[in-house]
Amino acid sequence: MARAAVTAALVLGASLLATGCARVLAHDAPAHGNLLAHAADGSRAGAARELATQVVVLVEHGSVRAIDPVHARTLWTLPVDVTGHPVANATTVFLPIAGHRLVAVDRATGAPRFSAELPGEALTALAADGGAVIATVVGGRRGATAEVVALSSYDGHVRWRRAADRLLGAPAVAGTVAVVPMGDEVVALRLATGRELAREHLPSALGAGARVLHRGHAWFVGGGNRWVELGQGGRSHALEGAAAPVFPAGRVIDDGHGDDERLRLFLDLGERALGRDAILLSRRAVVAMRLSADGRPQRTRWVHREDKGEFVAMEVAGERVVLVREDGAIVQLSRGSGRELDRIAGAGAVRGALVLVSDRVAQGHADDAPPGDDVIAGLHALVQDPDPRLLPAQRLAAELLWRDDEAHVRAAVLALSSGQIRGEQTRAAEALRDHAAVLARGRWGAGSEADVAAVLTALRERPRFGDDATSRVRAIRDAASSGRREVIDALAVLLLDPGTSAAELVEVVETLAQLRDPAAVDPLVTFVRRYHADQAVAYESTALRQATAALLSMSGDDGAHAELAADALREVVADPLCEPALRAFIHAGLDDRRRPAHAATRETSCTQANCTDVPTPLLSAHL
Repeated sequence: MARAAVTAALVLGASLLATGCARVLAHDAPAHGNLLAHAADGSRAGAARELATQVVVLVEHGSVRAIDPVHARTLWTLPVDVTGHPVANATTVFLPIAGHRLVAVDRATGAPRFSAELPGEALTALAADGGAVIATVVGGRRGATAEVVALSSYDGHVRWRRAADRLLGAPAVAGTVAVVPMGDEVVALRLATGRELAREHLPSALGAGARVLHRGHAWFVGGGNRWVELGQGGRSHALEGAAAPVFPAGRVIDDGHGDDERLRLFLDLGERALGRDAILLSRRAVVAMRLSADGRPQRTRWVHREDKGEFVAMEVAGERVVLVREDGAIVQLSRGSGRELDRIAGAGAVRGALVLVSDRVAQGHADDAPPGDDVIAGLHALVQDPDPRLLPAQRLAAELLWRDDEAHVRAAVLALSSGQIRGEQTRAAEALRDHAAVLARGRWGAGSEADVAAVLTALRERPRFGDDATSRVRAIRDAASSGRREVIDALAVLLLDPGTSAAELVEVVETLAQLRDPAAVDPLVTFVRRYHADQAVAYESTALRQATAALLSMSGDDGAHAELAADALREVVADPLCEPALRAFIHAGLDDRRRPAHAATRETSCTQANCTDVPTPLLSAHL
C-alpha cells in the first residue's frame, strides 16, 4: 500500500511537471517561442462563432435578459446578480455572479449548464472560446499573488491552474492557446494543459489592468491609450490626447459594469500608413472619424446624438455599430455612414451589456453611403448641447471642426473661443471655450506639419525672373486650408510688399478674409490706410474693396481686433482724399453695423444655467 501511494504521488508529480501546472509563472523568465505561431485562431471555433445565435445580453439590476437583435424578441431572462463582466463562446454564456461563482447558461435558451465556484479570492477577468473558460484571479493556493485558471466550458471543473508572482491582466483565448498579460510580459499557455508555449517581453509595463485583444490574425496587449502589437518585435503604439481610452480601464478586481464604460474609443488597431478609423462613444454621443498617420483627428465620418438616455455599451461588428442604452434600448448604426439601421425599444434599466453579433450577420446590411453635409451640422449641434457630460465629445467636435479645410467651417471654433457661442458661465462651457482657444492658436486644417512647412516656404520665397507666378498663388490658396499663425505673418508681408502682383493681392486678401483671424486685422488695416486714396489701386484691383469688406465683417466681432477694424474704417471715411466709391462702400457698411439691436431677428439659445438671446445672423455666420 505504501509503495502504491508513493508510486501514485510520483506519477502525479511527473504529470504536473509535464503540464507546467506545478510551476509558478515567474515574471523574470526569458522570452522564448513564437507567440503568433501558437496563437492562430482555430478555424472551427471561428466558424462556430459565425453560426452562433445572435444575442445581446443585458445586465440589469438583479437579473439578466437576452435579446435577439435580429428579430427584436426576448430569448430568455434569469434572476441572477451579475457582479463581473460576462463572456461567451459559440454555445454558452458565462456569468460571474455574487458569491464568487460562475454560472453557465445556454446561449440560445438560457438553460443552466453548470454553476461552479471560482478559484482565488476575487476575479480579475474572464475569457472563453471552444471548450475552456480562462479566469485570472487575485490570490490563490499557498498564498499566490494571482492565478490563471482554466475551467471546462461543459461542466465547470478546473482543468489546470498556474500561480503567478504578480497580478495578471485580462486574458484572451483563441484556437488552442490562452494569452495572459503579466506586468511587462505576455505569456501564451496551452489551453488543454496550461503549459507555457511562448513568452514575449513588452517595451514597458502596461499596468495590472492590461488587456489582450485578438482581432483577425493579430494580437494586441494594451492599457489606456498605449498598446503593443504582439509578435512584431514588440512595436509600441500610443494615441496622444485621445478623448477616451482605446483599451477599457483595467481593474485589478472585476467589480462589474461601471460608469467608465460610457466613455470609450473603438480604434482600428492594425498598422495604417495613411491613418486609422476610430469611433468615440461619449455617453449620449457617438462620433466616427478618420485619424491621421500620427493618430490625430483628421476628418469626421458621421455624428450620432441621442436626445435622451446614455449608452452603456458599444460593439463594432463588421459594418454595424451596435449600441445599448441605459434603458435597455438597442440601436444599430451603419459603420460607414452612421445611418440608423435598427432600433429596439428598451424595457428596463441596464448597467451594461455583452453584444454577441457576428461579422457575417452585421455585414449583411452594410451602408457605405457618403455622410454628406449633415456631418458639420451634427458637429455644430453637439458643440452647442449644454449637457456637461458631453464635454469629451464636444472637445473632439471642436478639434474636428478646426481640422476642416474650409475656413467657414473653422469659424465656429473662433466664435467658440471668443464666447460668441456657448458663452454661458458654467464649468463645462468654460472648459470648452479654453479648448477652442488652444486650438485657435495652433495649426488649422487637415494638412500635416510638412504640408504647412511647404506652404510657408512657398510664401516666403521672393519671385525671380522667369518664375511661374501660379505657384505662389497656389500656395496662397493652400494657406486657407492648412496652416498656423506664421502663415498669417507671411501673408501680411505679401500684402504690404509693393512687388506683389495685383492677382496675388486679390488672393492674399481673400485668404486673410477666409481665415478671419484677429491677427489678420492689423495688416488689412495697414493696407487700407496705405491705398484708400490711390485711385489707380482702386481701379486696377478688387483687393482694396475686398480688404474693406473683410474689416467691416470683423468689426462686428467681439474683442480688441474688432474695435481696431471699426476705428480704422471710420478714419478712412473721414479722410477727404478717400476714393469716392470706396468711401460710399465703407459708409454703407458702417451704417449697417449701427442698426439697433432689436432690428435683428433673434432666436433663443437655452443653456443649462440660463437662456440668452443669440442673433440669428451671428449663428449663421459661424455655423
